[in-house]
Amino acid sequence: MTRKQTIGIWFMMLAVGLAVFFSQTRVEEETAEAVFAQLSQTEQAVSLKEVQVFNEALLDEGALYEQVREEMKNKGYAPFRIIGNAYTADRIALQVQLQEKAATAENKEEIQLLFTELIIKNGLTPSRFDIEISSMHY
Repeated sequence: MTRKQTIGIWFMMLAVGLAVFFSQTRVEEETAEAVFAQLSQTEQAVSLKEVQVFNEALLDEGALYEQVREEMKNKGYAPFRIIGNAYTADRIALQVQLQEKAATAENKEEIQLLFTELIIKNGLTPSRFDIEISSMHY
């Protein structure tokens, strides 16, 4: 096989790979806010009450949020801030902002794993939680 043929084959494979990659349609999930907005006022009130009860259970002494705070402090991530937002008990968005450490890929992976382990330990479903880790910008 000549060099031109080899290069031609590589370009052909690259072109096919790119065509397949860009032809894939991304399926975006509806945000919790969008789903919430579609509910009737009665359904929204019931949903908010469920979220409030669920959130209070997460905040109880010794519950998930306290466990996460303790583990993150023990691993040297303090100070940090955790911001939560939920419209249903099935979709909780948490944002972890690291204040003195950069949110590197390694840190993000470690914190995500910590959350997942504690979520499972507390008998919850990890897919209910969307966790975003970032550095706090001053």
